[in-house]
Amino acid sequence: MALIYLIYFFKNRNKFSEKIDLKRFYSSFLRKLKYLFVFLLFSFSNPEESSNTSETIVFNVSRHNDSIGFVEIKRKKLDNVTNYIIDSEVNVRVIFNFKANGHERSIYKDDVLVYSSMYRKMNDKLKLDQSLTLENGRYIFKNRGKKEKLPLNTIKHNLVTLLYKEPKGIHEVYSDRFKCMVEIVFLGSEKYKISLPNNSTSTYYYKNNECIKVELKGSFYKVDLVRKFQNVKS
Repeated sequence: MALIYLIYFFKNRNKFSEKIDLKRFYSSFLRKLKYLFVFLLFSFSNPEESSNTSETIVFNVSRHNDSIGFVEIKRKKLDNVTNYIIDSEVNVRVIFNFKANGHERSIYKDDVLVYSSMYRKMNDKLKLDQSLTLENGRYIFKNRGKKEKLPLNTIKHNLVTLLYKEPKGIHEVYSDRFKCMVEIVFLGSEKYKISLPNNSTSTYYYKNNECIKVELKGSFYKVDLVRKFQNVKS
């Protein structure tokens, strides 16, 4: 991440040399470098005796039966550490064209969430840049440089984990977007519903313990995520 940021900066140094705020650049660069350090810290532990597995799943995003994008989730396990990396892209036309890109990461160690981040852009404009880090037993939420301690107990599941496994016996899950725990309501027949603080809902469908579909509903929209069964495991 840090390397790509530097390449971009130096490639465009002539164009921005008179306008760039060096203080802001170094602050942003150090923040991204810290995220990279956290990822590496929890990703590589005891490489001599490791159990390393990787899996990728993809969901097609559709609206009114038309494909408008995708969500790709990579899950990597190394011993007691599990990394989830989510990339998404959605293109919608409502009078104007809207293109949304997202990148998220969740890191679990010993089945406890120790780090997560969300980064989203709309038509190349930054809309979301936040992270959550477990520090000394407390969760620290950061949003564009501002820190906040969250009154949360140990987090065992966040929303991304629902895309992999049916939440049997689980009654609540952490929402990274809204930095709070939300209730999981069992609807029967491998079906679960979550209501979010913005009055939107997500309904998850499972088969053989795997998520096959998610219905997302808001005040003015309805979007479906349908899983493509072309998993890549290693």
